[in-house]
Amino acid sequence: MLQELQIRDFAIVDRLQLQLNNGMTVFTGETGAGKSIAIDALGIALGDRADTTVVRQGSKRAEITARFNIQSNASAKQWLIEHELDDDGECILRRTINSEGGSKAYINGRPAPLQLIKELAELLIDIHSQHQHQSLLRPNDQRQLLDNFGQHQDLLSQVSLAWQQWQKTRTRYEEIRSAENERQSRVDYLKFQLNELEELAPQAGEWENLEQEHSAMSNHERIESAITESLNLLYEDNQSIASQLNQAVNLLEEVAQFNSGIQSSVELLNSAVVQIKEATSDLRSISDDSGWDAQRFQWLEDRIGDYMRLARKHHCSPETLYSFVAELQNELDSLQDADSTLLKLNKEIEFLSAEYQSLAASLSEVRQKSAARLSKEVSSYLGRLGMSGAKLSIELNTINGKGGSRHGNEEVSFCVATNKGQKPQAIQKIASGGELSRISLAIQVVTAKVARIPSMVFDEVDVGIGGGTAEVVGQLLRQLGNKRQVICITHQPQVAAQGHHHYLVKKSSGKSETFTQFQALTDEQRQHEVARMLGGVQITETSLSHAREMLDTAGALSIEEL
Repeated sequence: MLQELQIRDFAIVDRLQLQLNNGMTVFTGETGAGKSIAIDALGIALGDRADTTVVRQGSKRAEITARFNIQSNASAKQWLIEHELDDDGECILRRTINSEGGSKAYINGRPAPLQLIKELAELLIDIHSQHQHQSLLRPNDQRQLLDNFGQHQDLLSQVSLAWQQWQKTRTRYEEIRSAENERQSRVDYLKFQLNELEELAPQAGEWENLEQEHSAMSNHERIESAITESLNLLYEDNQSIASQLNQAVNLLEEVAQFNSGIQSSVELLNSAVVQIKEATSDLRSISDDSGWDAQRFQWLEDRIGDYMRLARKHHCSPETLYSFVAELQNELDSLQDADSTLLKLNKEIEFLSAEYQSLAASLSEVRQKSAARLSKEVSSYLGRLGMSGAKLSIELNTINGKGGSRHGNEEVSFCVATNKGQKPQAIQKIASGGELSRISLAIQVVTAKVARIPSMVFDEVDVGIGGGTAEVVGQLLRQLGNKRQVICITHQPQVAAQGHHHYLVKKSSGKSETFTQFQALTDEQRQHEVARMLGGVQITETSLSHAREMLDTAGALSIEEL
């Protein structure tokens, strides 16, 4: 419930701190006193749009803070936890509007976008204004009213998800089928490219091997010359390194018996002689195997040239030509598999369609039951609201075609017969403004029975209603107040007398400014305010007596269960 509303420098309010309780709270006052200011400020705290005109003249910014107790509001508590904004069972919404433009919003002290504020607000409080009955003229709003009353949200979510999956698969199917001509052209082009590339038949790692072999054959003469000269130096000449090492070993072995340290040097030199022999053997093998092959070299030149030509043509490097061919082949395989894909999608469409139709049929069934129940209950209230013989009828009209919608297979239409014996017609065609207002109030009262929102605000919904009908309106609002928090702005004494709590809104003027104040009334002060509402400026003993009687009757009224 809404525990506290703090307003600072908003419109003609400089400072206001309202402590609010359970039950029905009424705001009354002279016309123009600013009774709706608190509701307007609350709306802005809940995410309504605001501009600089709401900032009190001469102030830098307006600030509104709404404090909610959500200990018994499981939905709001879970929402805050999921968004990591929870704060020990409390929920504080704060909004500031700068006089130079721009605003900021906070949830439990942490900045939050307005869309997030609005999402949370839907779980905290429901505001009904005197103009809200206009929403009854919109089919979408009528459908939502019925579904909220019937508590169809879980089934609605399943229907919506099934419809989206069905439509998504249908769209994919149509995209593939409609692109048939383009697909075939692409297939032909890919085949042409692959035929050319398959003549080359590039292999993984082949380019690197070609480059290495080509480099070796291109430098064949230099390699042979270097090997021949090296063999002469190392082993084959009389003055070769191996011959000289052998001479050194022989000389050292003759004197090694005289110096033990020489022997280790002899061993190292012998090891060097062995390694030279092995190196020369390897070089001779290389020389024998590297005979010039003009035909092989020409083949290398041709193949490398083909690699480079095709790489340039397809805008890739020679070493990636193999992977490029693989990519083209994968794409071709995918396109050529389109027929089987279409067949698979078609089967999936049939399955998803059947699933959607099954869920939509279940939704239609529960809607029929909820429509009958809502029509009956609203119609019973219409008689009490001065519309004797009026009857609400809710029609479910099947949507043409087989596609349905994310909301199910039917459109919802609220129809009304304003007099006994008349045929019900669409509400927007026959109901007057006053009738719409009363029908709207009846629907609000009935749907509030199953509403999960703990707080409700009624902003002058009783305009144009008087006498006994106004008394019934007050009784209905008090009934709501026995179940949840109700805040009501009213001009009707019959409604004001039904409140559990009462605030008087007054406008006062200083030397250069005008202020709006909210005063909590005692029992005696309530009598005077209701008397004023009954009799105007002059409060007589008769009007006071009448006011006392109305207040006593309201307090002693046996309230029927909602």
